[in-house]
Amino acid sequence: MVWGAMLVAVLAVAPDAAAPQPPRKRVAVLDLQYAGSGDRKAVEGLSALLASEVARRSELAVISGADLRTLIGFERQKALVGCSDGACMTELAGTLGVAYLVSSEVSSVGSSWLLSLGLLDANKGSSVSRLTRRASSIDGLVDEVSRAVDELLAPLGPAGAAPRASRFDGDWQVTLDCPSTESPAAKGYGYKFPATVRDGLLVGQHLGEGAPGSLRLEGVISSDGKARLTGRGRTAGAEYSLKRSAPGTPFSYGVEARFEDARGSGRRLEGRSCTFTFLKR
Repeated sequence: MVWGAMLVAVLAVAPDAAAPQPPRKRVAVLDLQYAGSGDRKAVEGLSALLASEVARRSELAVISGADLRTLIGFERQKALVGCSDGACMTELAGTLGVAYLVSSEVSSVGSSWLLSLGLLDANKGSSVSRLTRRASSIDGLVDEVSRAVDELLAPLGPAGAAPRASRFDGDWQVTLDCPSTESPAAKGYGYKFPATVRDGLLVGQHLGEGAPGSLRLEGVISSDGKARLTGRGRTAGAEYSLKRSAPGTPFSYGVEARFEDARGSGRRLEGRSCTFTFLKR
């Protein structure tokens, strides 16, 4: 396919390929598909969380949906991964040069939320494992992700989980800066809130969960200081939202971050441009 040669060339310069590492199996964690009719932003952050959980296995090299968007742009990436049949997925895996593909979908059924995960063997063109998790809320699904990923990847052998970076353990202060935007217009805002890191897992909270203007930030910091975090919360007011969302509207997004000793920095991956600064206390 035309885009196949282009993608191979682009991926050849990806950061993962440049770093000298022992041979690892490459896995593409595709962006989560949302089958519901509500606000997609409420579930988008699960994509980043899924990728970070898969990346905890030291024998796997992960290409996430965010990586593809950074390399080739959102619209092209959406077109490349917008296939769901076996033949199409296998062709995509071959183009990416990966051994496995992880697909995911969130849907709402009545009062329940369902998270469906699939693991495809690119060489055989067949499914390795599939599973579904049910919860009463998006927060409930987030709590299920780590265990669900472990079960999904179990057929690949014992989990050689990447050691969590205990050197980052401790109390941190997080500063979020979201400048004003012009088109569409939205007021700027900033938060400062505490976070803790235990066994490499960062958890930070601004205001109480469910309150307008609240934000929960969490994710795993790998041993090299790289982190894929997830931000979830509720909008503060229409004037601060690109979509003029009402106060208390749920949102979710991914954050790419890098930590070095007692400080770190990060950026929001979806929606408006925001930056994060982390300082260890």
